[in-house]
Amino acid sequence: HLMERIRARIADSPFQVEAAGRRYRLPITVSIGVSCSSGSDTFEQDQLLEAADQALYRAKEGGRNQVLAG
Repeated sequence: HLMERIRARIADSPFQVEAAGRRYRLPITVSIGVSCSSGSDTFEQDQLLEAADQALYRAKEGGRNQVLAG
């Protein structure tokens, strides 16, 4: 799944900063909500965005750093 690979790549690439002469690695995570439609579905764009938005909030509530479909 493409979005899962993107999520994993982000999680595997910590943000590196330097402060007070020291280097720090700050972990980064992302929660992603997705929805899709086949060409034959009658979903409106607004419905697809709403489904993705709801999936995103479920991902955040479920512990973050995950991909969920709506």
